[in-house]
Amino acid sequence: MRVLIYYQPNNTHNTFEGDRLRKTLKGECENQGIPWSDNPFSRPEIAHFVSSKDVGLLKKMSSNGSKTIVSALYCEKDPRARMLKMEGHQLVLRRDAKRFLNEANLVLVPSIPAKKLCEKNGVTSPIMVAPPCVNTDRFILSDQESALFLRYFGVSKERKYVLVIGNFYERKKIHALLALAKKMPKLRFYFFGYAPDGMDFLIRHYNNKASNNLRFSAILSDDVYRSAMKHASAYLVLSSLPDGITMMEAFASKTPVIAYGDQLLNPLLIDGVTGRICQTEEELISSLQDVLAGRGRETIISSFAIAKKNSIGRCGSFLQSVYEFLLNQNK
Repeated sequence: MRVLIYYQPNNTHNTFEGDRLRKTLKGECENQGIPWSDNPFSRPEIAHFVSSKDVGLLKKMSSNGSKTIVSALYCEKDPRARMLKMEGHQLVLRRDAKRFLNEANLVLVPSIPAKKLCEKNGVTSPIMVAPPCVNTDRFILSDQESALFLRYFGVSKERKYVLVIGNFYERKKIHALLALAKKMPKLRFYFFGYAPDGMDFLIRHYNNKASNNLRFSAILSDDVYRSAMKHASAYLVLSSLPDGITMMEAFASKTPVIAYGDQLLNPLLIDGVTGRICQTEEELISSLQDVLAGRGRETIISSFAIAKKNSIGRCGSFLQSVYEFLLNQNK
């Protein structure tokens, strides 16, 4: 079995969700002893894609006899790999994403609600559910690795802070965060986001608008990111997008998750069990006040258990069975 795992990120921002998914898929293959390549000329039997921008290559691989598979709705904060958009008050598939998914032999999605969303939006390719996978060992940090974020941003080890991940096109999320930080002046907030080259002015713009306890930054190296997640008092979800990869990394780092609003597309987030889901701003502020007081960590045992369950080894075994299923079709 020869597998192509293809995704070409922007090299200056290579720690965002699309690239982390690519690395996870490679890790799953390596765990199972499956040869993989990122070279499209490697004549693979299986071609696995992440971004609808690669629809041309997917079609070429298919015409050359490769079975094609797409991981969809795992990277919705990453502009280079996202497939959903907001239409009115509903999340719908982008047209290019729908065409892309319907070209594939198989589509993997992170949850049953994500599968139903794809089917409702006209995806006719077979769809399987594969919960997000995480390598929990990535968040076992040495003392030197653990201190990277603290040193880089000048944060004391005792400082309580909340981490938000997104991109600088998510204006609604950013404006909500700007308002929230002003209401919680004693708690610090860090927003790490995808920002293409040339967008530094946008980061400066938001930092100029922000209160003193809120800092916006382009997402940095993977080492700094892991350190930031490990030390965070909470990971804050401020949208209804599927948040599989980053949320699972929060679970793996034993960081409490607090979410605001509709979380139907994040079924692994169970209120009071694996995190907190706040339906009103008052509930959200109350949860953040608990964070400030050092409370609200009672969900990390259950959430870490989910991360351990969705390990590289277990997910890799499932991925291998999916690949074998595809290869055995039409034989």
